[in-house]
Amino acid sequence: MPLPDHWEAYFHENRLHNVYMRCPHCDIPSTFAVSLTALDQEGAKFIYHALLQCNAPRCRKRTYVVTTKNIQQEVDQNRQDDSVTIYPSGPEPTAHKSIPGRIAKDWIEAQKSFNVGATKATAMMCRRILYGIILQKKCPEHPLHTGIQQLCSQERLPSIVEKWLTEIKEDGHDAAHPSRALDVPDENITENLEYTKELLRFVYVEPYELQERLARKAGATASVTPTGAPSAGALPKP
Repeated sequence: MPLPDHWEAYFHENRLHNVYMRCPHCDIPSTFAVSLTALDQEGAKFIYHALLQCNAPRCRKRTYVVTTKNIQQEVDQNRQDDSVTIYPSGPEPTAHKSIPGRIAKDWIEAQKSFNVGATKATAMMCRRILYGIILQKKCPEHPLHTGIQQLCSQERLPSIVEKWLTEIKEDGHDAAHPSRALDVPDENITENLEYTKELLRFVYVEPYELQERLARKAGATASVTPTGAPSAGALPKP
């Protein structure tokens, strides 16, 4: 894969000295110590195989990377021409407990597809999640644009979300039908996954967390109310 925005590597005398990136284990931007390296050459490229250790105090887990650098470049990589592959590619996919079971399984599968670079599969899974939410919320399945409109109105979603859901619908359709498009840009897939996450957050996670908060608030209020305290408006006894 091309060098991601969060990746920075420092080389000196053709040796990899340290790395800064978002840790695939703890998901925190961190520096990494280089534990072991092996160097290959392929044409005009050096290929570095490295074992890195996250410097975040609560993590310290190891990650294996393979990255390239042009032989002529002393220090820097070329962000457009060089690449890096990271193992594992990201944190173990999870789904919030508020998300209904079948939709949660689809969300985990979408994340796994994305992590291994299966972009068309990710696009189709995001569309499938959209269908699942529409059905679970008892909105019309056909035509899908009507279901999207009703879902957004029913759940009071921001207007921009409705436009993004249309994009998710179309990319998923393109990915499933070669007659429409042979490929879906990687940038689209990253955005689709992010807005699918936002859709799940608006529809399931935020209402759940609000109810949890209100329950804590009610419990805290009850715990400080004196036993036998007069109700509002009650007159004290003479």
